[in-house]
Amino acid sequence: MSPRPPKKELVALYLRYRSLVDGLKDLPNATQVTEELEPLLITITQAWHASTPLPVRKLLINEALGSPATIHKRIHQLHEAG
Repeated sequence: MSPRPPKKELVALYLRYRSLVDGLKDLPNATQVTEELEPLLITITQAWHASTPLPVRKLLINEALGSPATIHKRIHQLHEAG
């Protein structure tokens, strides 16, 4: 088990993450990414960053993201947003 990073490093990492997320909101297509789409986008981004395949079926069973129909609709909205 690897040692846990010091609290200061974790805080700095989180602040950098928030800065990047806030910077993404300034991009031209960012206005199309609403608060409802953000949890889905975060889930997809985390899987991509971890190089983990994320089949649509796995998204559809994640009740925290909404019903299967809602998730499908949001996937299409993200696709249209670019």
